[in-house]
Amino acid sequence: MKSELEENNCLDCHNGNVASANIEMEVNIMYGHNVYKYNKIHNPLEQTESSSMHVECEDCHNPHATNKQLAEAPFASGAIAKVKGIDQNGTPVQEILYEYELCYRCHSASSLKPASNISRELANNDIRLDFDPTNVSFHPIVEARNNPDVTSLISPLTQSSQIYCTSCHSSNGDKSSSGPHGSIYPQILKYFYNRNINESNPLPENSDLNYEFTLCAQCHNMDEIKISHGSMNNGHVLYKTNCGTCHDPHGFQGGDPLNNSFLINFDIKVISANANGERNIFMNGNGSGNCNFSCHSHNHAGSVYEIP
Repeated sequence: MKSELEENNCLDCHNGNVASANIEMEVNIMYGHNVYKYNKIHNPLEQTESSSMHVECEDCHNPHATNKQLAEAPFASGAIAKVKGIDQNGTPVQEILYEYELCYRCHSASSLKPASNISRELANNDIRLDFDPTNVSFHPIVEARNNPDVTSLISPLTQSSQIYCTSCHSSNGDKSSSGPHGSIYPQILKYFYNRNINESNPLPENSDLNYEFTLCAQCHNMDEIKISHGSMNNGHVLYKTNCGTCHDPHGFQGGDPLNNSFLINFDIKVISANANGERNIFMNGNGSGNCNFSCHSHNHAGSVYEIP
């Protein structure tokens, strides 16, 4: 190799001077895959990162096979052609077919995987299981959800669409690269998502939700979200907490359709059981139901909501 530092063999061209994308700049951003942190740990024969957590350019890119072939979700593009991965069944594959198989290589079952910063009511330590198409709720990474009740999708998305992991986790904004190299937002989020909303730090009621939740607004019509959630306790769920308090953005195992459709999986640091020991949103299937839990020290038992 030209350089003992593995990333230098890539970034002397992928720095905006030769290649069009300035990957060197992106991997130096605060949140991202820090290839500078590791050296001589990568083993070309490794199937996963089970020996020690690390990331190098060659963990995600095969320099002899990468190309400009475009693809649509869930298929892998030419940028990540002929790299190893883990399929939805947890089986190692030598050449990925789908983008998520590459992500599973590190973000699947592993004692080395970083813990989530949200304590969920229904949780496991394997993101692969979160996206299992047999789950009650999941974002359509592996298969389309085909759920006619999701009315807030922005065209051209439909209930039968699929998305990538990199639809949410990628270099921030609209950069020339589309991979999760580095972002100014935590969890390598592609767009801003306000996670600092609470009862003592609420949003003004005229806040622009398209800004506060720019990430969600890439797929969901926030005006429709504002209407559909406005009937829930006078709309306070929009201004005193964020989407992730009730909705688990990946998906999850367990639960049932009456309580856990629409990615309902509570952040138990915010949503606790009410005086009756209940912690659920009961959905009767016709756009109405009731909330049974304690939130912001307020006891809810049978609080009715109706979605217009």
